Amino acid sequence: MNGRVVHFEMPADDMERAQTFYREAFGWQLTPMPDMAYTMVVTTPTDEQGMPTESGAINGGLTARQSPYRRRR
Repeated sequence: MNGRVVHFEMPADDMERAQTFYREAFGWQLTPMPDMAYTMVVTTPTDEQGMPTESGAINGGLTARQSPYRRRR
């Protein structure tokens, strides 16, 4: 393992609202996967295998929040 970030996931309470926000604010390409309550997020161009073509760039996903976030102290 090299310690590089290769994927991100962001929880959302309202998936439709989150999809609209990220699409409009950042121009991200979003592909909903309703059966999984998940949305694939493409933030940068990709090659034929779906890998980012720009070095250091990452893609990720939106997931339905499973439980309330609790900040640890």
